[in-house]
Amino acid sequence: MELSTAFSILAIIIVPIVTYLLNKKDAAQEKQLDVLKELNEKLQKQIDLLFKKHDDDAAALAALQLQIAKEHYLKHELDARFQSLEHTFRQGFDGLSSEFKELSRILIAHVTKEDSKG
Repeated sequence: MELSTAFSILAIIIVPIVTYLLNKKDAAQEKQLDVLKELNEKLQKQIDLLFKKHDDDAAALAALQLQIAKEHYLKHELDARFQSLEHTFRQGFDGLSSEFKELSRILIAHVTKEDSKG
């Protein structure tokens, strides 16, 4: 038997064995890749859920901050308005009081003048 024939026979025997072993290894790696893909999908879903929860929490916090700021602004604004109204009423009643005193003085003077005539 010649050397080339022996190599040919050996190649005919070895090539299918190597092909079989490579296919087996490819199948095992494909299973591992499938498992990793499933794990990656689960992790991605959890990450998406966490980001959604974060966005929801951030929106709720922003709404709460806005509501707090709004109520604080209203209280501050109302305090200023009530102080302004109180100041206006005090000035108005002080002025009204002096006008009533002046009116009373004029009426008393008029009544006294009328009584002395009459």
